[in-house]
Amino acid sequence: MQHSLADLKEPNVPLFVGINLLRQRGVDPWLISCLHQIRSFGNWMVHPQGPGQRRRVEVADVLAVLASLQRVLADYPWEQEKG
Repeated sequence: MQHSLADLKEPNVPLFVGINLLRQRGVDPWLISCLHQIRSFGNWMVHPQGPGQRRRVEVADVLAVLASLQRVLADYPWEQEKG
């Protein structure tokens, strides 16, 4: 069974809520973890802690988020976890 959120009646669901809805629909927990990591990295980049503060991004940060993104895209369309 493939999963998406295209069938939601409310199209503007917050990303955190949408990811958890995918979890409830049986998407593999590892993929859910990767989706949350991508979401967290995005939040980290666009929501500074204080005015004028910049985030220091290390190569390891970029590699981690890219690895999560690669896993999510490689497994799309997401299937219900078997077993």
